[in-house]
Amino acid sequence: MRNVIHPNRLGRSGFGGKAHEKKTD
Repeated sequence: MRNVIHPNRLGRSGFGGKAHEKKTD
């Protein structure tokens, strides 16, 4: 579950957390 929070924070910076969140899910 921590993996989902990590990408979410990066996505805010412009890392595409949404696209990463689906992969981590």
